[in-house]
Amino acid sequence: MTTLEWVAGRYAGVAFLAWLAGACALGLGVGAVLGASRASPVRRRRTLAALAAAGVAVFGVVAANVVAESRLVAFDQVLAGTLAEHASPMWLRALAVLTVAGDRDFLLGLGTIVLLVLAWRRQWADAALWLAATLGAAGLNVLLKSTFQRVRPEHLHGFAQELGWSFPSGHATGAMAVYGMLAYLLAGLAPPAWRRAMAMLAAGLIASVGYSRVMLQVHFLSDIIGAFAVTGAWLMACAGIRERTFLRGAPGTGASAGRPAGCRRS
Repeated sequence: MTTLEWVAGRYAGVAFLAWLAGACALGLGVGAVLGASRASPVRRRRTLAALAAAGVAVFGVVAANVVAESRLVAFDQVLAGTLAEHASPMWLRALAVLTVAGDRDFLLGLGTIVLLVLAWRRQWADAALWLAATLGAAGLNVLLKSTFQRVRPEHLHGFAQELGWSFPSGHATGAMAVYGMLAYLLAGLAPPAWRRAMAMLAAGLIASVGYSRVMLQVHFLSDIIGAFAVTGAWLMACAGIRERTFLRGAPGTGASAGRPAGCRRS
């Protein structure tokens, strides 16, 4: 058996854990970088801008490969075909449940609850950020899908059925936007010791949704990577604009408060 056949079949659970470990490590790294810049508002905004630029660059590379139908696209096809042949029905059934965490209706309900809580607490800057990050990411995803018009891989197993264009993934975009921005807002309320754990938890949940989309064969791997990259860039841009506009000189941007001013406890 080839490596991909092992990953798709007998050792799919091990591959999932490795995927989660990588995502958590990345989330921990991003959280540590952002946390280290809290003492200096200027440094923090530069860090957010750099992360946004990195996300755009990664998306650009993936998108260029998709358009050119390069080796990355060839690998996508091979992986999708291998999954179709070797993925366990029991594993697919479990992932069909997990992928609900990225469904539009589920995220819309969660997003509405978060917005109502922010409005109740009169955190208008955070409410505006939440709307810009989540609705903006959704609109960007629709625009990009219609631009690239990539056809989805075949998925005939019956555990999930999706229509529409494939690149970038809508579920991955929604998960990144909602859970990523929620982690950003909660980090402003949490004690410093909790922030890295929150970053890892959010990264793990987001990565789980992305993994489920590939394993269920409703998306190519590059659809997921592209969605994570461009949505992450969008979130960093929104956070950077918000901190520059609303938090310049505010107590919450410095070392004394350690959290965004719009997230102060009432």
